[in-house]
Amino acid sequence: MKTSTFILSIVKPHRRYLLFYVICTAVQVLFSLFTLATLIPLLEIIFGSQSQSLTGENPSVGFGQLKAWLTQELSTVVETSGQPIYAIYGIAIVLIAASCIQNMSRYLASRAMTKLRAKVYANLRENIYKGLNSASLHYIKSNRRGQILSKASNDLTEVEHGILNIAEALFRDSLTILALLYVLFSIQAMLTLFILALIAIVAVLIGSIGRQLKQDSKAVQHDQGRLMDFFNEAITGFRLFKAYGVENNEKRRFDDLNDSWKKSYQSMLFRKYLASPLTEFLAIIVVASILIVGSLFVFKDKLLASEFIFFIAAFGYIVGPAKSLSSAFFSYQRGSAAAERIQHFLSEVYAFSTTSTREDSEVQRLSMAQNLRIENLSFTYEDQAERLVLNDLYINIEKGKHIALVGISGSGKSTLFDLILGFYQPITGTIYLDQNPIQDLSIQAYRRCFGLVTQDPILLHDTIRQNLTLGKTFEENIVIECCKKADAWDFIRDSSSGLDTLIGDRGLQLSGGQRQRLTIARALLFDPDILLLDEATSSLDSAAERSVLNALKTAMKDRTTLSIAHRLSTVKDADEILVLQGGTIAERGDHESLIQSKGLYFTLYQAQHQVKTES
Repeated sequence: MKTSTFILSIVKPHRRYLLFYVICTAVQVLFSLFTLATLIPLLEIIFGSQSQSLTGENPSVGFGQLKAWLTQELSTVVETSGQPIYAIYGIAIVLIAASCIQNMSRYLASRAMTKLRAKVYANLRENIYKGLNSASLHYIKSNRRGQILSKASNDLTEVEHGILNIAEALFRDSLTILALLYVLFSIQAMLTLFILALIAIVAVLIGSIGRQLKQDSKAVQHDQGRLMDFFNEAITGFRLFKAYGVENNEKRRFDDLNDSWKKSYQSMLFRKYLASPLTEFLAIIVVASILIVGSLFVFKDKLLASEFIFFIAAFGYIVGPAKSLSSAFFSYQRGSAAAERIQHFLSEVYAFSTTSTREDSEVQRLSMAQNLRIENLSFTYEDQAERLVLNDLYINIEKGKHIALVGISGSGKSTLFDLILGFYQPITGTIYLDQNPIQDLSIQAYRRCFGLVTQDPILLHDTIRQNLTLGKTFEENIVIECCKKADAWDFIRDSSSGLDTLIGDRGLQLSGGQRQRLTIARALLFDPDILLLDEATSSLDSAAERSVLNALKTAMKDRTTLSIAHRLSTVKDADEILVLQGGTIAERGDHESLIQSKGLYFTLYQAQHQVKTES
């Protein structure tokens, strides 16, 4: 899709505001012209000249007729009263009335454009958020966070300022310029054609600067995204950089990136600020040319003096809209570059989307009646097509059973979780919930069957309550009961505001064990059929691990559980243990049978047991 088509697609749903804006702007322009039309009769009264226009006895349709009518009416007033001042009084009253209508139309047009701006901005932000929610996990992992965030902030602002500014200027200023050119044509066609030739030369000069500005704008927006990445990494890696004493190295990296942005930004602004003075300077050249050529027309009796003065005034009236249109054109170049980035982002995320298109409000809850079955499943990442991460897996997870996945790092355990949750699509094989392939189910309803507890607790910079409920409504006593089952209620109750205590960014105001117990309480609150535990205790010390394991035993009771374990002692009681190696299941069985077989599981278990004994 072309950028222009994309821009039209985001404006089209709100075209009624654009239509109302155009109507009000047309009224504004018409009454502006009416105000100008009173200038020639006024000049003729002041200078005592009421001669016919040199364009002929029969004035042209439109402006010519309006001018002739005003001249005739004012002449009648002067002849009747004998006092020209009464005609000027009449003109003053007409000007006030016309100005009132003109400015009222201008205000209504501004209101319509404000609504259009707000709705387009909000809808575009909503599309970006929907696109982000629809993105594949691979896209999120493969792209810098700052670049994604930049599209929802900097690029959106550029679109709002650039694209909608040109929409506003295109109708208001273009209508004004076209109407004034029509008026000038009706007075002296040859002089107007001369002006148009000069304007065409000006447009070519400004257009060349605009194209360069668009390229600079793309570079600036790219560097802004990288800077947002850098600040994000500075916050997340704060302790790391301090601990290793590499702050100066990071500062040098930041300075290089900031200098690159500064150069692009300066280049962009230099061209942007060149637009207005260049336009004004070129306009002065055009005015000077009009003075010379127009005077020749007057001397040769091809143009009345009053018409020549009006001609200059009318052209002066064009300069303002022309400058505004020129500035809007430069803003459009920046907005167009931002729109391209947003369009590219949306096309990418929807192309590789793994999310159902059905709305959440239409989704009914699913439940597991018998089993979750994985048949002949193979998978490889897009950028590693030559290597199978998982190869021909078959796993049957019966209702109420605990299945554990173990193996060395890189054996495909976490990838299998991502496939089960529908974050990736397998290249071969199918996952079934009971007898239903998950691709035939609503992905939202299917995912509600699961509760996830990860190695690094995923917590929001919000209250404990919000982190537990994730915005859903639960009765207070149910929330408290789940916290008690997860062994989390004691520290929640003792905190400053109980469930309404803020826990800081990523929950860093809590200890590691407290954060993990909070995620267990959240899983219990949502009451999933299947619990997914991704190395839930691997980053905890012994005391915190015991507390979390007790909470997990409560959560796992009478619940289907699939767990990834680094510490093999935590899965000794699993109904079945699957040992993954190189993306395949090397061994399977319970703890005792795997120990007796003295295979890979036995080797891993012995190594961990020896390390524990030595420590």
